[in-house]
Amino acid sequence: FYQLMVSLLFSSICIYDKAAVTKGVQLLGQDHSIVRGAYHELAPRISFFGRLVGKSLEAQLLIAVWNTFLTTTGLFLLRIPAAAALSILVFFCSFIPLAGVIISTLPMAIVALSEYGLLKLFQVFLMVFVVHAIEAYFLNPKIYSSKLQLHPLLVLIALYVTEKLVGVTALFLAVPVTVFIIKVILSDTEATPTIQPPDA
Repeated sequence: FYQLMVSLLFSSICIYDKAAVTKGVQLLGQDHSIVRGAYHELAPRISFFGRLVGKSLEAQLLIAVWNTFLTTTGLFLLRIPAAAALSILVFFCSFIPLAGVIISTLPMAIVALSEYGLLKLFQVFLMVFVVHAIEAYFLNPKIYSSKLQLHPLLVLIALYVTEKLVGVTALFLAVPVTVFIIKVILSDTEATPTIQPPDA
């Protein structure tokens, strides 16, 4: 939580003072700069990776919306009280790796058990399992593929390998790093690639 707050604060400062930050960074590429060569070599690639991370954020936001929609539908079908409030919690917890599922599911389980008993509790767990299976095996590869122009199979492989090697906390960067490696590091072209908008 502390790291999240620090990240949000740092991001807010950068956005608020974007013009000054941009101007300061561009000074590194001027003729009198001793790091001019490195700047012109690295700046386009760093900028491209930044756009990849931005697209990844868009994808995660869209996944969170779909996850919330599916969970809300399930809660209403199961007639769980306070479904709207629980759904808001689900939305925000969608941005928290692993722990978010536990945090968002626990209140649902408590309400289901206290109001209806063990059968309803089992139905809630089953609903959450189905929703997250849809998210993991359909929504994640499909949405990330659309936003970052990477084949859905490669998206699944990137997420799987990253989870095994680094852990769930790094899953957010799995797809952007994979796209960066394929399009920049492994590319034979000198020009920095761009991300095209998906076809309508």
